[in-house]
Amino acid sequence: MLFLPQVLIRFSIDRNMLVVPKSATPHRIKENFQVFDFKLSDEDMKTMMSFNERRAFKMEWATHHKDFPLNTEY
Repeated sequence: MLFLPQVLIRFSIDRNMLVVPKSATPHRIKENFQVFDFKLSDEDMKTMMSFNERRAFKMEWATHHKDFPLNTEY
């Protein structure tokens, strides 16, 4: 069974993004490593890329900082 965090981690990996999931729960840590057991289809990737909002906390206030890493999304 897949869970949303696994899908989001896999989505980020497939976009060549560095992913550093954090959990203190051994069961969830194990789940976080199970993202290499499946692959998102091209259609899934296309659907997820079409979402208007990708971030819950957009940090627009930081977009002018020289080290802001997400300028390609704005």
